[in-house]
Amino acid sequence: MINREEEYINISKLESTHWWYRSLHELVLKTIKKHFLYREPVIVDAGCGTGGLIQYLIQNGYENIRGFDLSEYAVAHSKSKLLQVVKGDIRKIEDLIERNSVDIIILNDVLYFLSPDEQGSLLQKIHGLLKVNGIVILNDWKRNKDTTK
Repeated sequence: MINREEEYINISKLESTHWWYRSLHELVLKTIKKHFLYREPVIVDAGCGTGGLIQYLIQNGYENIRGFDLSEYAVAHSKSKLLQVVKGDIRKIEDLIERNSVDIIILNDVLYFLSPDEQGSLLQKIHGLLKVNGIVILNDWKRNKDTTK
């Protein structure tokens, strides 16, 4: 059985080459370029994992980006890549980001960890953290608690 630290090591190795991560990163970049043609946006990757998306955005010219993740393993991997990442709980996002201070909040594969009530609460909180014309970029899949049905 693979432990969590090994899982994060594997993710960190795959993020720049695996088709899933590459496709997701390209879609995020395309969305950012579509909405922010004329200025450098302030970006937060909420639930950033091992920092692959942050690295990709930096490689594509974005500098004002930071992230957070609940996993200390993920944060350690991100910091080893010299990325601006802290440990934090998405349920307390308002403690990590000032009101009206962010242009883009990215939520990739994060919401399914939360209950429907927590998801609604999070989205309401995010609304207050975004600048005018700020956007949320999210990718998620529905978690099926009972896969035998």
